[in-house]
Amino acid sequence: MSFFKRAMATMGIGSAKIDTVLEGNSFRVGEEFNGKIYVKGGNVDQYINKITVKLMTYYLTEEIKRSVDDDNNEKEEIITERHNIIIDQIEFVESFTIEAKQTVDFDFSFKIPEITPITLERQAVWIETDLDISAGIDSSDRDYIEILPHPYVQHIFDILSDLGFQVIECEQKYTAFDGRALPIVQEFKFRPTSFLHGEVDDLEIIFNLCNHGLEMYVEIDRKLRGIKGFFLECLDLDESVIRIRFDGESFENDNGEIQEEICNRLIQKVQV
Repeated sequence: MSFFKRAMATMGIGSAKIDTVLEGNSFRVGEEFNGKIYVKGGNVDQYINKITVKLMTYYLTEEIKRSVDDDNNEKEEIITERHNIIIDQIEFVESFTIEAKQTVDFDFSFKIPEITPITLERQAVWIETDLDISAGIDSSDRDYIEILPHPYVQHIFDILSDLGFQVIECEQKYTAFDGRALPIVQEFKFRPTSFLHGEVDDLEIIFNLCNHGLEMYVEIDRKLRGIKGFFLECLDLDESVIRIRFDGESFENDNGEIQEEICNRLIQKVQV
């Protein structure tokens, strides 16, 4: 019987399982949270190589596939692929044996890195816990979580909202930019409803937390009229990019200076 149980366990039947319990399901970028991992023994004793806790997200890429049909007509098909990526991870590298029907638990803490995307619209971030079982099929557990903006980014969101800008789109874009910890950037599109309404179609903003401060890369899509505006739009010259940076002290002591700086920089670029 024990041989049969062990054989079944190597195929994942009656094998050890893992369950991760988090202290909540909503966390802010830069925040540290705690959790507990439960390893539940199966029908036989099993040797555990390690446990890995991973913070993960995904991005999509599109590729145009061209082909020719039976009538020799060319066809184009857009192929969308999903790519899961690890933002950060921690490992319990000390191996152990989990006895049959035994339950053991481990406490852990995890800090949400500054590069973690915010979960707006279809964006997803999750904690995936993997149990590496020797001579068996590994067990895993997935817990989706909500990621809220870093306090600096939230401050900018609040300022833009006060100015009448509304978030209309959030997109995670693949980039091959060297030096980034992740091959993606998160881009937010804002539409004006009061300030700059009629002069700007939208703002596309990428936030970069670095060196205890915040960088904003703002692409301004200007609303240009007349024949000049028509030709500039055709040539894709109706867009301008500006870089705005604030250090941490600016946020801690802000009395309206950040909003004033953003407004001035936008107005300067729009009036060019």
